[in-house]
Amino acid sequence: MLVYGGLNFQVEHHLFPKISHIHYPRINKIITATCKEFDVQYIEYKKVKDAVLSHVSYLKQLSYPNLAH
Repeated sequence: MLVYGGLNFQVEHHLFPKISHIHYPRINKIITATCKEFDVQYIEYKKVKDAVLSHVSYLKQLSYPNLAH
């Protein structure tokens, strides 16, 4: 299901910007399986609230350079 204009498929959009958004759910399954196969971390939030909180937390980290990564 596409939620919030495809916000939940940002990876797919950036990897395949010219492909129609209707294909994103199927592409997502391929990407997540490929990441798992090659042991690449794929972060995905099922709830918008969790994605927003993660983003705010990351922005806070960036505002304190000595604490970032």
